Amino acid sequence: MIQDVRKSLVSTLLYCVSLLLVLILTGFSSKAAVSDQNIFYYDGTNINNYSGQQEFVFTKDSTNENHLSQFNPFPKVLKVRYAEGCTAISEGELLAFPKVKTIELSKTVQTYIDEAKQDSIYFTDERWKQTSKFAEEDWIDIDDVRNPNYYCYNLTLLSNLENFIVDKDNPDFQAIDGILYNKAVTTLVKYPINHPNKSYTIPSTVTEEASIGSFYHTNHLEQLTIGAKTKLKLMDSSKRGDLAMWMGKLSKITVSSKNPYYKVIHNILYNKKGTVLYAIPIGRSTSKITALTFSDQLVNLNLELVPSYSLTTLSIPKSLKEFVVYNCYADGDSDSDIEYKRRVISPMDFLWKLKKVQVSSKNKYYSVYQNVLYNKKRTILYGICQSKRNIALKLPETLKTLSIYTGNLDHVKSLYIGRATKLTHLEDLAV
Repeated sequence: MIQDVRKSLVSTLLYCVSLLLVLILTGFSSKAAVSDQNIFYYDGTNINNYSGQQEFVFTKDSTNENHLSQFNPFPKVLKVRYAEGCTAISEGELLAFPKVKTIELSKTVQTYIDEAKQDSIYFTDERWKQTSKFAEEDWIDIDDVRNPNYYCYNLTLLSNLENFIVDKDNPDFQAIDGILYNKAVTTLVKYPINHPNKSYTIPSTVTEEASIGSFYHTNHLEQLTIGAKTKLKLMDSSKRGDLAMWMGKLSKITVSSKNPYYKVIHNILYNKKGTVLYAIPIGRSTSKITALTFSDQLVNLNLELVPSYSLTTLSIPKSLKEFVVYNCYADGDSDSDIEYKRRVISPMDFLWKLKKVQVSSKNKYYSVYQNVLYNKKRTILYGICQSKRNIALKLPETLKTLSIYTGNLDHVKSLYIGRATKLTHLEDLAV
């Protein structure tokens, strides 16, 4: 009798344990199924199976880095993960995820390719058709990318990216506060555009290079501090007009006095000698910047780095020799095919609201007379400030030529031309 009861209890207990295990396993299985509904595992061939999951997992390296961007972008993806087996990340493929907030790297990822940000991005007719839907949502500029050969450098990539996550066993990368560095923290690889910090100090360990392109379009960054040993990756920035203009809210740059590469003068970033201007951190207050003071050692001024729509007063320092712009010509599909052609121009041809020009008395190349900019000997006229209209202008006897296309000449009501001055392009008046 007692043995029968014991057997019954044991049987009941075993049944309960079995039932509990079944429930537990069923519960785990259910949770896994729910989770899988929000995770898409991409193997390079099954893209047509994607059905709106918020997490996109690369299970192997892409054979074509722009393959995904040839499909309609995936605006529902909030997290992109590179699983074990993946060795590289390319921003070319990340074009497909305009809303992604988090990028996670497994321990096998060895390379981060940021060429989609730094190189040209070309929109073929087919790609335009595939991306036009999201262009209409202001992801990209419709008018610009309609041109299949447009050099689309101002395309905002990863504008919602907040942080990186890196496997602790990854030998090549690590993330600190969501910012991506190499393992030794000697290189800043990527600063997330939508990182919440308003100020950021590049770590003192970053001595090899910090990609200044990482700060393009940042949504919250207002102050950048460059340490004593930091060297920036400027991408030939003195030839590009986008270095500071695309820095979102960045309004202040500071540099350690011990830094051997850079210095800041009047909140403008230069090389250590002050001869090359790298960045003017204007933030989003371009309409408030009406005057700038440049380094006395500055030799050439790239006008594309200057807030042309607001600057009303130009002060020319003693060493400034030329005003230049660099026109970009893209003849292929890679950065090596992009050529920058240097062109010397008059500041009046670029600074449309300029009302006053001041020239240092020690400058050997320029002079100002009646608010008109000349070369030092007044044999060349560069432009007329638009301080007021209907002015009476008397040209100096030393002026050799005057083009009818001279900046703001249409503001002149009466014009006195000296006996040595020759007018050019007169044939265009009849057109």
